[in-house]
Amino acid sequence: MTLFNQSYWVAGSVIGALVGDVLPFNTEGIDFALTALFLTIVTDQWLKVPHGRGHVPALIGFATSVVCLAIFGPDNFLIPTMLIILVALLLGKNTLEAEARERATAMAENASNPAYPAASAESSAAENPSVPTNPRDLTIEWGDR
Repeated sequence: MTLFNQSYWVAGSVIGALVGDVLPFNTEGIDFALTALFLTIVTDQWLKVPHGRGHVPALIGFATSVVCLAIFGPDNFLIPTMLIILVALLLGKNTLEAEARERATAMAENASNPAYPAASAESSAAENPSVPTNPRDLTIEWGDR
């Protein structure tokens, strides 16, 4: 099975390389698309994490990038930035993991609180069995059954 997977991969790569040389393709704007994708991912993660110290890794990355860009210039800042971010996150790993555990514990405690929205969904599920209590139970039905 692995042999077939490898052969499909190699054959597809060879065909793509040969056909890619023949077909015209304008790559203008692709560099901006990757920047936009990165900003979208960072923004999504920023909004999902509760405010406070949960943003520390992102702030370390941003601050380190800006400082290294100023020191090393736009052509040489990437590798020093990645190394400094790696060292900073490794040094703060235990602290960041402990804070993440505390946030998870707080969220679990809030889930058992009657004022928490999940608890009210459970009580409304008792009244209306069609209301799912688990997000994994949510499904999208297409068409009539």
